[in-house]
Amino acid sequence: MAAETKQKEDPLILVERQMRDAVYMVEDTIDTCLINAIAKEMKSIREDRIKPLLDKFATFDFKSRGVQDSSKGDTPIRQNKVVGFDKEEATITGYLKEKTDKLDVISIMGMPGQGKTTLARKIYQSDEIGYHFPIRIWVNISQVFDTRDVFLQILKKLFPSRDTSSLNLNDLAQIVRACLKKEKFLLVLDDVRSVVAWNQIKEALPVDNAKGKVLITTRETDVAEKSRVYKPPHNLKFLQYEVFGLEDCLPQLSTVRSIAASEWETMSQHIREFIELSYQRLPDDLRECFVFLAVFPEDYEIPAKMLCGLWISEGFVLPRNGRSLEESAEDNMNDLICRNLLKAEKRNHMGKVKTCRVHDMVRAFCIKISKDENLCHEIKTSKTGTLEAPVSEIKDSHRLCFRSGLSKFLEENPCGPHVRSFLCFYEQPVKLEPQYISVIPDGFKKLRILESRCIIFNHFPAKITKLIHLRYLTLYIETLKIIPEPITQLRNLQSLVIETKTRSITMKANMWNMARLRYLKTRAAIVLDSKWSGDAGQNLHTLNKLSPESCTEAVSKRLKNLKTLGISGKVATVFENKFLENLLHLEKLKLVNSTLAYEQTSEDELHSLLPQNRFPPYLKRLTLTNTFLGWQQMSALAMIKSLEALKLKDNAFVGLLWNLGLDSFPSLQLLLIFNTNLVLWEASTDSFPKLRILVVKNCENLKEIPECLGTHLEKLEIERVRFSAVQSAKKIEEAKKGEPKGEFEVPFDLIVGPACDTE
Repeated sequence: MAAETKQKEDPLILVERQMRDAVYMVEDTIDTCLINAIAKEMKSIREDRIKPLLDKFATFDFKSRGVQDSSKGDTPIRQNKVVGFDKEEATITGYLKEKTDKLDVISIMGMPGQGKTTLARKIYQSDEIGYHFPIRIWVNISQVFDTRDVFLQILKKLFPSRDTSSLNLNDLAQIVRACLKKEKFLLVLDDVRSVVAWNQIKEALPVDNAKGKVLITTRETDVAEKSRVYKPPHNLKFLQYEVFGLEDCLPQLSTVRSIAASEWETMSQHIREFIELSYQRLPDDLRECFVFLAVFPEDYEIPAKMLCGLWISEGFVLPRNGRSLEESAEDNMNDLICRNLLKAEKRNHMGKVKTCRVHDMVRAFCIKISKDENLCHEIKTSKTGTLEAPVSEIKDSHRLCFRSGLSKFLEENPCGPHVRSFLCFYEQPVKLEPQYISVIPDGFKKLRILESRCIIFNHFPAKITKLIHLRYLTLYIETLKIIPEPITQLRNLQSLVIETKTRSITMKANMWNMARLRYLKTRAAIVLDSKWSGDAGQNLHTLNKLSPESCTEAVSKRLKNLKTLGISGKVATVFENKFLENLLHLEKLKLVNSTLAYEQTSEDELHSLLPQNRFPPYLKRLTLTNTFLGWQQMSALAMIKSLEALKLKDNAFVGLLWNLGLDSFPSLQLLLIFNTNLVLWEASTDSFPKLRILVVKNCENLKEIPECLGTHLEKLEIERVRFSAVQSAKKIEEAKKGEPKGEFEVPFDLIVGPACDTE
């Protein structure tokens, strides 16, 4: 029986859904009480809805209701009829035939049912691979992993007539290693599900045998990354049905097209079933995070910070193991990525996810769950410009999502008594007509989330401050210069994002009376009111753009737990007091020396004003922009022993010579230098003992990159540099190629970008 049908018929899931509906009713009633002081409905719901459900729920035998997993690895599609894997096959075959210095491990990574096993089998059985590898071994990894069984499968292939089942595990491992030590072999490990399993298998493999190759299929990102030797994991791409559905196919291709369509449908069914199975295996909080992905439009690039903020405001994330809400939300996101239920689209230089996407089939599954449980309603217009569904359908919805049709929707004065989230995801910002601005707060009084950064308001929507349940608010008001005092009334607000085109913005709302505020992001520099009273501020962890004039010691004492801070303006004044060094928990700091061109004077440039010991003591990431410091001032930054990432942008440091001398950055892993007049750079092996990533861009005068920096370097990216600098980068690359490779060493990556002088 299909997993989707099973879900519909499972009485436990039905009760779970009914309980969720009852919880929503309780929340609605509580919120109504807060607004209208009505309390009688609580007793009615408790007696009429919740108690019968709890009684029914108690009758289930949970011990006997485990999720049945009928799969043992990917189900292979019929052989010799595989369509659409030609490029993938050619790529991996090329990897397998490449000469390497030691045993290479290549991984195929993808969702369950996506075709990993099919592709691996196709490669394994190809004449080209058969000719290249005299010994080929295929091992199916069972769901309940057994190291002994893996070794026995290998030996059975090598010695079909011998019985080795009586040997102990250590003897089996030694025999496997000895037999493969000098052979030219291909070992396929199908469906490796954990790093522990891989590590146990690896113990028996001859690491020094450069003639051998191991091909792994896995659904787990961790397995693919940890097993990597030379090549990065090969992320299996989804086949697109459109390649099979051409209307103008030649008649002789009709049979092939029919077979292909059948295989596509089979694969799609496998994927749907495995998504269902993966969904059932998710922990409760992660399951809610996963289903929430239905709110995003098709092919939408989701900012990681937005996703984590929405999860937190929805109440899906709880702190655990001493980690903050934000860290726990990020853990959830990475967990879904590792399970191949969410795709990391862009990462920063340090590997952290910046944006992600949801695959169409995963999104379709989430939408189905959301519709079944009335969690989300998408509002959109048809080709004729009318709404596809009547507004009356939203009466029981909990979330509304828009990518079009917002004005059409609002002109009908809709009312959503149960709507908690109002989410707008337009491709480009659109202006909202003034007459509709008050419709949202008037019609959706229980809103907790208003994501509207793509909707341009022509003035501040005053009635927004009446939405006392708001936890998450984003607004785009181009000319906004003041965040008004009534925002203080939003006592439940956790995240506030203001998009504007002004250079500075005055915060009239009293942050010291907004105890739950955790995240405050504005495009303009915020000026705080020094006369505020109140004892809040300790929960704020991100303040992305603060005006230097508000960087006082009194403010720093309020922001005790701040982790991320940006300062924009005349930043020289920031170092005139102990503001920064009082921020004991600050990990990430951005300083942008920003003044209008006609206002800028030599005093606005820091030059030698950077004092030592005035930075937060445990700072990990620092970005400086337009500060015009002399390279000799690097000594002050070298005093920050915890610093892991340093970005120098747009003349952050200036001068023709940077001689590090005895300066050392013991923890620095990332160094980015963008747009400076530096010519000579002198360093030693002790200058950056842990440097992994170096990015040098728009440094057109720089003669050479010091070769000694390559000791631990994993990635060197250059762009718009002179010929001699390119040559020095290539020398580092050559030196890295000649180094002996450690077991877990990451291959060196040189990226030569545009506008580099290569001749």
